[in-house]
Amino acid sequence: MIRIFIIDDHQLFIDGLKMILNQIDGFEVVGQALSGEEGIAALGRTQTDILITDYSMGGMSGYEVVKYVRKTFPKIRIITLTMHAEIEYIDKMINAGSLGYLMKNTGRKELKVAIETVYNGESFYSKMAKDAILNKYTKSQKPKEEVKKKPTGIPVRFTPREKEVLKMMVMGLPSKEIADALCLSYHTVTTHRSNIHSKIASSSDLTLTQYVKAYGVLDE
Repeated sequence: MIRIFIIDDHQLFIDGLKMILNQIDGFEVVGQALSGEEGIAALGRTQTDILITDYSMGGMSGYEVVKYVRKTFPKIRIITLTMHAEIEYIDKMINAGSLGYLMKNTGRKELKVAIETVYNGESFYSKMAKDAILNKYTKSQKPKEEVKKKPTGIPVRFTPREKEVLKMMVMGLPSKEIADALCLSYHTVTTHRSNIHSKIASSSDLTLTQYVKAYGVLDE
């Protein structure tokens, strides 16, 4: 007989879950509580194999309940039954010690399999939970966008006038506006721009900006 304890802050939900579980051969609901605090107190007086708890509850959260139960009652195995399908909730509950993670819209068959699986010491995640975990893993495995490596060696030297032009280039100003601001001809500014790019062997203003930040050439 698998002895099950339920913690959830909705009595109607507990009543429905109890009715379903007590109809399954080999399952027995041995206790219930409407809060984490009440549940923890009762667990010390009850022989429990499986704890089913929600994440969001008044008072202690499901996360706090799971952490406490894993530390205080290590033989009790825990299933999270919740409406939260976001990876941050899944991660928190799994890291706290929950072996199962199910959505509240789960069916009787999946619930039965989950309880039996967790009772045997294995993990069980609903499809939505598995999809969230897989999505997180897949994102972490995607090659990151190429980032320019920090330049090595001694930074090139710019003339005072080149630094004035460079500062405005980093600000994203076009040559015409730079020329007006510095009282230079358009041709002079484009020449300075060309010389600046040549010095770092780059034709990209983005690369130039990265170079400036890496070496702090405008901080002098």
